[in-house]
Amino acid sequence: MIIQAVVFFSLYFQMPTSIALFIKHNVDRTLFGFEIPYSSYVLLNPLFIALLTPLLMYLFKKFPSTHATKFTIGMFLCSLAFFTLYASKISAVAGFTSSWWLVLSYALQSASEICIAAIGLAMITQLSPISISGTATGV
Repeated sequence: MIIQAVVFFSLYFQMPTSIALFIKHNVDRTLFGFEIPYSSYVLLNPLFIALLTPLLMYLFKKFPSTHATKFTIGMFLCSLAFFTLYASKISAVAGFTSSWWLVLSYALQSASEICIAAIGLAMITQLSPISISGTATGV
């Protein structure tokens, strides 16, 4: 699961970097005649974290599963988020894709973060010795 977490976070940290550049150069950012700055899309992540956390926690309690299953669901959601960006070229008009594809991608990435980051930190706290749990969580 450590390798899976490393792969996830290497993909996840594309949001503030390469995905922001994708938004700047390839996305129609107008909404009701106003142009949304490309840097504002990063704000979707904390919004979706706040909105999706109660829903996912409810589902995790209703359908108990192992940490490995939750990690797998998180990686699947992250994969879907990047597939959404790839699929957005289908609806591209004059080289620009709709902002709604990015909103969906950010929602999927945020859900995957909830599945992997929260569960990963909980696992570290549970599995590491008490004397080094703070250090292990920080690493």
